[in-house]
Amino acid sequence: MAAELDASGYVSSNVITPTEKSLEFFREQQRFMDNQDYQREDHRDARRILNIANPRVPRMRSMNRSAVLKFWQPVAIARILEIHQSPYLRGAILGDSVGLGKTCETIAVILKIWEDYNQSVIDSKQQGRPIPAGRPFLVIVPPALISQWYSEINRVTDKFTAFIYYGEERPVQGMRTVGSRLRKTDTIFDGSPINARTVVITSYQTFAYRHGLTAVKAWYSETKEFCPKVLLRCPVEFLFSLDSCFTDVILDEAHILRNPETSQSIAVHWLEANFHLLITATPIYNSRKDFEGYVPLLFQPSSLWDKLDRAQLQHFRDQIFYLPLGHPARRLCCTVQAVEDYVLADRMPPSVVGNRLQLIFSQLMI
Repeated sequence: MAAELDASGYVSSNVITPTEKSLEFFREQQRFMDNQDYQREDHRDARRILNIANPRVPRMRSMNRSAVLKFWQPVAIARILEIHQSPYLRGAILGDSVGLGKTCETIAVILKIWEDYNQSVIDSKQQGRPIPAGRPFLVIVPPALISQWYSEINRVTDKFTAFIYYGEERPVQGMRTVGSRLRKTDTIFDGSPINARTVVITSYQTFAYRHGLTAVKAWYSETKEFCPKVLLRCPVEFLFSLDSCFTDVILDEAHILRNPETSQSIAVHWLEANFHLLITATPIYNSRKDFEGYVPLLFQPSSLWDKLDRAQLQHFRDQIFYLPLGHPARRLCCTVQAVEDYVLADRMPPSVVGNRLQLIFSQLMI
């Protein structure tokens, strides 16, 4: 018989007494996170997008023969690729539960991005046009997941060359590593088509230490220059700045970035990547404020809005969340200003926040 545990006398400082407000938000969170709008069911169209010939063996053409997708995965992959092509978004959230194959789905996503890029190179050569620049992929994960990602990439496909960029800059047995701190002048950033097959895997801590605020402050100290208290962007003259070096960035356990002011978040923002895939089963960890850290990674900056969008947002205000599907102003729900003013603002009651987050998530979460 299993022993019974008596915890009646146990007291812990980690126990939090919930308030009615926190319970209300939790109920709203459960409701908007469990929503059919985030699911897609067009398996046939997904197979067409991914060039999967045999529906019984869903395998992309660039996958190893031993790698096969689960039945539900092509639909999720195709949806992420659809968001990837949207001119109004710069990120997506992959929020599948643990054990549903988020890592494999993500590898399939970047594999399709590479396939499309490779086809564009072939077309450019045939038509005598300039060859588009090849950019490596960046995968940022907690330290414990680095070797898992490295192994999974090699299991799924032989089209990518993965490198570990973590810890001490020394070789790791059986794994390719980056031997020095990355710079813009490194060959993997020279735009050669071969670089589009490169995947750099690092940890949040390593990347922030080498390319984030800590590294910039140390550089200012060494050069004896004055370091500003607030740095909205990485200094152009910083030797280890990697802004615009990576087009697509994968962020596993992305809830780590829910606070936009941490060194890890700042380092990721400074990359100025075109697209971010946030992998997390818990995007809203504590409260609506958790979404604040994702805003710069998911939505285009306000400087990119055209005059029509600005005028529409000023005219409709929070009514954009109630416009019918297909209305041209409805896309303004997924903008930095709309989220900050009508979702994250403290004046908004939890029920309203829940409804609006549900609408936003339907546009960018799988």
